[in-house]
Amino acid sequence: MCNLCERLMSSIGRTVVTVACAAPSFRTMRERMIPMAEGDVLEIGVGSGHNLGLYDRDRIRTLVGIDPDAVMLDMARRNAENLERNILGKLRHSTV
Repeated sequence: MCNLCERLMSSIGRTVVTVACAAPSFRTMRERMIPMAEGDVLEIGVGSGHNLGLYDRDRIRTLVGIDPDAVMLDMARRNAENLERNILGKLRHSTV
């Protein structure tokens, strides 16, 4: 992530992304779409992990989440642990 983007994300971006993704309209859309995923899933831009609890573990063989922001990725790891479900294969930091 470039220096400007990193500064923006660290100051307000992470909060904006987290709050926006939790908005009821987005949540409703995700509740309809995410449970339909099946097989091997790659979630690009896993962010803080809002979608992790929505995956149907009976339909998912592996789930890999990547995100360019290490702080958001740590939030996703904590969310995965809080789910107390072994639905998450790996969370990876992406520099792309």
